[in-house]
Amino acid sequence: MRTVFLFIVLAICSKLSFADEQRVQTLFKSENGKYSFQYSKKKWKLKDETGKVQYYIKDMGYTSMTIFVSNDGQRIVIINDFVEGHKIDQKSALIFFLKGEMTSLYKLTDILSDTSNVSLTIWHTLWSLEDFKFIQTDSIFSLATFEFYEFEFDTFSGQIKKKSRSVPFDENTLIVFGSFRTEEGDKTTTMTILKYLAGQKKPNNKLNFKFKTRTFGQGSYRRTFMIKDGVDITPFRFYNIQTPSYLLEEK
Repeated sequence: MRTVFLFIVLAICSKLSFADEQRVQTLFKSENGKYSFQYSKKKWKLKDETGKVQYYIKDMGYTSMTIFVSNDGQRIVIINDFVEGHKIDQKSALIFFLKGEMTSLYKLTDILSDTSNVSLTIWHTLWSLEDFKFIQTDSIFSLATFEFYEFEFDTFSGQIKKKSRSVPFDENTLIVFGSFRTEEGDKTTTMTILKYLAGQKKPNNKLNFKFKTRTFGQGSYRRTFMIKDGVDITPFRFYNIQTPSYLLEEK
């Protein structure tokens, strides 16, 4: 059985259990409020601020996804950020539309290098950080995966403009998920590596390293780090890829 990078997320109280129920969203708006994208009768309608319909898009299960509408109403980006079930198969990850016509579609297998590099809740699969968004006046859609890859897509064509790991990542850098224990005030620790995302395997899967950007109190932890020359260099964007409200379990 393959080791899943990150964790299986379990709700620890009845309040948290609601977070893993089916998600249904039927209305999205552009950031400037001039355009709305609403679901009705198996279609999505793009309306301007006067209520005039500009175009339709046939629904393909998009109510469980997150949809971005550009400020000119011409571009739609749909991200399947809350994948139902744990089977990835051929499920879509990102879909781009221009004036109601699909320009690009990416499956999860197109985005992820290893489909075990996901986070599992009771009923859903999560594969990206939650900071995905339009940037550069809506011309670019930005997202990052748990594999520490940062993507930028052209929202007109849907084509990938950037796929890279943050500097100073190079061939001598490790990206690993593992468990470790620290005492209050510890600056160094020894990790038992549970999953390699990048870099050469370490003897006995043990790694000694120094905390450079984070501190931990006394306790046992499971975290993902980018480490170079024995020092934690994890980019700030990837600090909080787990939800501390959840009980984290290794598969």
